[in-house]
Amino acid sequence: MKYYALLFLVYFSFASEKFYLWKIAGIKNDVYLMGSIHIGKASFYPLDSIIYKAFNSCENLVLEADPFSKESVDLTMEFMANSFYKGDSNLSLILPKAILQNLRKDVVALGLPWSRVIKMRPWLLIMTLTQIKMQKLGFVSQHGVEHHFLAKAKQKQILELEGMRYQFDLIKSLNPVPMLEFEMKQNQNLEILADSLIFYWKNGRARALDHLMHKNLDLSQPENLAFISKFLFERNKTMAKKIEGYLNQSENYFVVVGAAHLAGNNSIQSYLLKNQIKTTQLGKSF
Repeated sequence: MKYYALLFLVYFSFASEKFYLWKIAGIKNDVYLMGSIHIGKASFYPLDSIIYKAFNSCENLVLEADPFSKESVDLTMEFMANSFYKGDSNLSLILPKAILQNLRKDVVALGLPWSRVIKMRPWLLIMTLTQIKMQKLGFVSQHGVEHHFLAKAKQKQILELEGMRYQFDLIKSLNPVPMLEFEMKQNQNLEILADSLIFYWKNGRARALDHLMHKNLDLSQPENLAFISKFLFERNKTMAKKIEGYLNQSENYFVVVGAAHLAGNNSIQSYLLKNQIKTTQLGKSF
């Protein structure tokens, strides 16, 4: 099955000269928007020299959240301390029976103790299952795009669009049912999904990536639309507003966000365009 999926991608896709990178040319400065794969492989690198040229021209590196800031380290410890149910509370009290049964099969297949997993709060459970499965495919956070550019930042100022506190609070506020349903569907064919995701990212195929990420989420269902709006669309609008503030400054900015934030009709670029701010996708001709 994997072979045919990859053959389909290669056969029906043209050789792309685009990168998953956009430029906003301001009057006084430039702002770049780079899509990230949060957990990656060493084989991703080096990136094209044009991407590094854009990065090297910037005095500021902007991330969703700086994982190495003192606040982030402290919050990670706090997050983990509050990621397990206490007393008799557990996932069986909040999840529908069908989801719980499928979840148990998934957990047992991975060799994890069900008695431990059922005490996890939804956000920790999703992070744990996804990380384990991605690691089996050779993906690690150390090779994520943010980490790659952080290692090269040297004297650049590190800025945040959101910060770890905001992201943790957001995750904890999401409806766990559509969140878990979405992640479990994504994980069913994770290897094919990951291969397709990387292909689209490497070739600057934002529209195809958007379709790939959302095909397992029925947006005609109100709870699913509410979930993706809060998890992605509303954040894109807020990020776009902050990025707009970087324009016409005296320095350049290299912004790195998850690839999904730069894809689709509710992307960061679409919100910028509503304010008459145009973005240009870069490629070999840059």
